[in-house]
Amino acid sequence: MLKRVSCAWWPAEWEMGEGLCLEKDCGISISMQFPKTFTVVGRNLVVGHVQSDKKVNDSMYFKDFAFRGPAEMRGVLEDSTDMQYKYTKLDKVKQLCSKKFEDKKMFLRKKLGRKYPDGSSFEDLSFDGSVHGLGKGRGYAAVRPLTIENKFHRVWYTNVSFSVSSNISPSGSPNVSFSGPVKVSYDLHFWNQTSEASVSAENGSYRMISSVSAESGSYQTISSVSAEGVYDPQTGSLCMNGCRDVGSLGNNLDGNMDCEILIEVDYAPMNPEFFETEHLSGTIRSLRKEKHSLYFKPMKFSSSNVYREQAEGSIWRKDLEIIMRLISLSFTALFIIAQLLYVKKHSTSLPFVSLLMLTVLTLGHMIPLVLNFEAFFMKTKERENIFQSGGGWLEVNEVVVRVMTMVAFLLQLRLLQLAWIARPSAAGDKSAWFWEKKVLFLCLPLYLVGGLIACLAHWWGTSDPRSVHFLQRNSQHLLWEDFRSYAGLVLDGFLLPQVLGNYFWDIREAILVPYFYIGITLVRSVPHAYDAYRVIRYIPEYSSSYYYANPDWDFYSTAWDIVIPCGAFLLAFLVFLQQRFGGRCVVPQKFRAHLEYEKIPIVDG
Repeated sequence: MLKRVSCAWWPAEWEMGEGLCLEKDCGISISMQFPKTFTVVGRNLVVGHVQSDKKVNDSMYFKDFAFRGPAEMRGVLEDSTDMQYKYTKLDKVKQLCSKKFEDKKMFLRKKLGRKYPDGSSFEDLSFDGSVHGLGKGRGYAAVRPLTIENKFHRVWYTNVSFSVSSNISPSGSPNVSFSGPVKVSYDLHFWNQTSEASVSAENGSYRMISSVSAESGSYQTISSVSAEGVYDPQTGSLCMNGCRDVGSLGNNLDGNMDCEILIEVDYAPMNPEFFETEHLSGTIRSLRKEKHSLYFKPMKFSSSNVYREQAEGSIWRKDLEIIMRLISLSFTALFIIAQLLYVKKHSTSLPFVSLLMLTVLTLGHMIPLVLNFEAFFMKTKERENIFQSGGGWLEVNEVVVRVMTMVAFLLQLRLLQLAWIARPSAAGDKSAWFWEKKVLFLCLPLYLVGGLIACLAHWWGTSDPRSVHFLQRNSQHLLWEDFRSYAGLVLDGFLLPQVLGNYFWDIREAILVPYFYIGITLVRSVPHAYDAYRVIRYIPEYSSSYYYANPDWDFYSTAWDIVIPCGAFLLAFLVFLQQRFGGRCVVPQKFRAHLEYEKIPIVDG
């Protein structure tokens, strides 16, 4: 216990001139106690008493009053040596929760492979969520563990700056992995977005709204609950007995606390594949009878919290995707350069390089540059904040990515220009121009039919929320976003016009260098292999956070990640066969109409 004498300055009953005269009063005694042991009903960091040493008839006399420093006040705790937490409700928790744990274990035996927090991380056991049934407005909850076994969380909240236990984990984690049930204690804070505040009993029935309500903007803190119980790492189940301060309504209770509250929480699996389908959920309900004055209706809360391991993996994924994007663009540029060098030595092959194929590839580099024009030359305040928080790393790499995209675009445009110039000016019936138009007349309807199918699939996928959108994993896409992804599909099949052109021209020599058509096929297929890996390794996020294999620019799903690479390599294999055995070797003998093409001399200058 700490006792001290303090002084206060009080306004005098008279004034001199324009100034206010104050009198000094040093007859004030303050005593404070710092509890060494916390319990579910006693979590005050400091309790104290203030009294006046003056007589009752003295003008500076005031009535005695008590104060306390509860855990929900602001501040940070440092290290100390002698603080402990005493679990007093475990027997009651065992009676209330043993059946729940057994039922959850039986349920999980049918669904193997789920991994839950092991109880070693305060961050993984903390969550913020929405609450249903909390007053009339939209309810929210902040749930934070206070202790795990005998370890305290480093960060608490208090206005009193003094130390806490050496049992406190400096990293916020006890650094111990648990395989069996773990003793835990929690602080739960509830608030809602409403303009009403209930500060007393209504019609003889006490609601969850606390007797002390504080407004912060349009939000109100309406109740705080302290709890302790058991967490099972094998099932992700948390079951606790909670207590709340009910003020004057709890005159017959221990410390004015109502401890007839049961809190049950089921944490979501840590497996990324279950992130979108299984979320944290829980209930908080009163164990009292419905007619009891302290009874309140059950409340449900849910959360889509992200675990520490998942958050760290997401940061690593972004760095990895930036590197993969740069490597992809670098190889694309090298493959185009290889084709440019080839056509420089074999100029007779240029008239038979499909202009439609080169146009598709050129647009594939140009469209991202056009759509990101503002992002390339201008930075909004939001983007600046993101870049500053990342130390400029994202900003630098986005600029490098766009520069590399520009380089690939210019190289592809140069190849298109050379192929266009190589076309003969005089167009005979069997010239390269004639068959190029035929390729266009075949491919264009195919592209239009594909776009119509994408449009119908979009409407079908969004009209019924329960339906599965087979174009994407996430059906929440705008129509133009699905069209943009369809453009990526057309780009994946960039060799289709060349395969048709090879058939019409019945080529018998190498038109495309393998580095070009096989290399770019690899560049377009690797993102789908990576996406299949990303689904099982990382949690899904907004498409804007993907720097590689972005679902905004192609179709990505379990089926598409198999179909698209297989289709792309099939086209590449057909090109290989055509250049080796003839353009019509890919069809049965009876469909091969004899067609000889004449090589058109190239006039230099």
